[in-house]
Amino acid sequence: MRLCLDAMEDLDRRPHIGCIVVVGGDSDFAPLALKVRAAGRRIVGIGTRNATNRHWASACDAFHYYEDVVARLP
Repeated sequence: MRLCLDAMEDLDRRPHIGCIVVVGGDSDFAPLALKVRAAGRRIVGIGTRNATNRHWASACDAFHYYEDVVARLP
């Protein structure tokens, strides 16, 4: 809950922030995604394949599975 409140407060106070990245797979972040997008900003989610809620993933502008991100690291 606090993460969501802080993110929205930061968007209001810092207009140069264009993208929020959330590492987590909980569907409770979906309302945050809707608010961020309504504010004209982008939201990117990162979560594990086995524990990420599909509604959360689809609410993001972009979503990446943690396993895929780690596999691309050198």
